Amino acid sequence: MVDRRSWLAVLCALSCGCVAPREEARPTPGGPDAHALSKAGGAAFEKKDFAGCLASFTAAAEAERRDPDGEASHRLGALYDAACCAALAGKQPEALRLLAEAVEAGFSDASQLESDEDLASLRAAAGWAGLVAAARARAAAEAALPDPWAVAPEQRRKGNFLAVAAELERLEPSFKGTSRWGELVRAQAVASALLGDHVLALRQLARVDRWREPDTGALAGLRPADAVTAIAAAAKDRQLVLLNEARHVGAHRAFAIRLLRALHAQGFRWLAAELVAEDSQALQARGWPKTATTGPFADEPLAGELIRIALSLGFHVVGYGAEPACEAGRPPVECDNLRERGEALNVKARIFDLDPRAKVLLLASDEHVHEDRHGDAVPMAVSLREVTGLDPLTVDQLSMSERAEPRLENPLYAKALALGVLAPSVLLDAKGAIWVEPSLAGSVDVVVVHPRTVFVRDRPAWRLLDGRVAWVAPAAELCRDRPRCQLDAVLRAEGEDAVPVDRVVVPRGRPTEVLVLPPGAEVLVRARAASGELLGVRTVTAR
Repeated sequence: MVDRRSWLAVLCALSCGCVAPREEARPTPGGPDAHALSKAGGAAFEKKDFAGCLASFTAAAEAERRDPDGEASHRLGALYDAACCAALAGKQPEALRLLAEAVEAGFSDASQLESDEDLASLRAAAGWAGLVAAARARAAAEAALPDPWAVAPEQRRKGNFLAVAAELERLEPSFKGTSRWGELVRAQAVASALLGDHVLALRQLARVDRWREPDTGALAGLRPADAVTAIAAAAKDRQLVLLNEARHVGAHRAFAIRLLRALHAQGFRWLAAELVAEDSQALQARGWPKTATTGPFADEPLAGELIRIALSLGFHVVGYGAEPACEAGRPPVECDNLRERGEALNVKARIFDLDPRAKVLLLASDEHVHEDRHGDAVPMAVSLREVTGLDPLTVDQLSMSERAEPRLENPLYAKALALGVLAPSVLLDAKGAIWVEPSLAGSVDVVVVHPRTVFVRDRPAWRLLDGRVAWVAPAAELCRDRPRCQLDAVLRAEGEDAVPVDRVVVPRGRPTEVLVLPPGAEVLVRARAASGELLGVRTVTAR
């Protein structure tokens, strides 16, 4: 009933039979684990033990309330489920009270209230109409909030992500306590990644993203092996490799670049990337990614490098995004399934209809690469298998990656690192089979274990790929004593509107800053203030 996978918070319409799981939440200090209580409630619901599921979900909601890192969206799912159980147990006043709390905590789907059969007994009760009206009013207020992914459009178009980050910070009070809080936080984390601040991106996302599955034991008998080598070997007879990423984690894209090169040696010549929105022919003709043109997520320097390297290797680079129309009132999960299937159909039309024997590396975010259905939700990978008839090799990078603090991580992650993981690895058993994290069994074929980030001159070591050089920029001179300054490093041969090869933020008082540059290339280093004012330019050739 309750699933760990955070993407279902969007894909799954709230109901007792399919409650949108809350953002990853850690156990409440000194109290019961809200996730375990919700699982117990789900089990009781399946057995039609409605008094039992009421007790478990009520306790889960209380545990979420006492969580010092808790938020409205964590608690409302448990409250809604508890209300469903109370209604089915014949406890109408209790059910109405719990629904009122859920609306106060952020629940705003009035159509779900009116259509959920588990709440049918409440619709003639006094107070029901007021609840529905309150949910509609909350929905209207939240719909009026700006789209976090589109704030500061003019500055975004110019690549001034310092201004974008500042605007997102300004919006925090408006989003806090609403069901859209996680949306804002994710946009903030991505903005930090766009600005080259890996640590801040992890810290920001920690407010809504925590591992919830329990420790599943030891990793006895497993040994680490190089992930790129293992995946390339497994892909030898495949036409389709699906690799996921977290948009705020640059290490995932650095790994994708290494894998791209290895798969090129296996005959792969197509890169399908969710982050590409530009017409593939225009991108192919130009030969490099363009700010605010290739795609909003392609403006991150490592994403730009991925596209740049793919084009230089002779890959056909295509986007596959889809935004099909979905009529008002249709359940959200159905609308999202339309999009997932539309993306699969785009991959088929743009690649396999043109080249039935194509070998493709496909990049997607989060759980879109999962090969199993999640309740009513159908991930893109499931639709892709159906429309192409191909069995993809699916690779997860999310479950065994670092988070802001060890307490927020998968308990198996530290155990995997203790086996000697020093570079992106897979874990092999005694027979050489690739281990899959237990909660992902049946969802993916491969799980990559990423080591913790090591910093070289204050920059992540995974940025130093392909012999990149750490160049010390005269930050104080370029930034002219501004509170914060954005440095962009652009290849002179590509032009000023190219996606930078590196980008960092310099706080006031820092005399120098390290930029990671390709050796021997002529690079324009630009400094600008949050206002967009150009503060300084330096042409350099890193050695």
